[in-house]
Amino acid sequence: MNTEKKVTPSLRGLFDKILSTLEREIDTLPDTLSQVTPERRLDFISKNLPLLLKYKQSGEGDSWTDSWGE
Repeated sequence: MNTEKKVTPSLRGLFDKILSTLEREIDTLPDTLSQVTPERRLDFISKNLPLLLKYKQSGEGDSWTDSWGE
């Protein structure tokens, strides 16, 4: 008999897990990028830099609020 209980995660809990995973990935990004070919690094930068610049120019990149995801 299966007595496992299903736990429904909260939106905030999921958001926090995703955020911590992304933070870990970002922290290791220099090491990761140093292990790939120059073409792959250029590809990564050319795809992400325009998005980061657009986000920064929008003014949303200047603040972080605790109400995010709620």
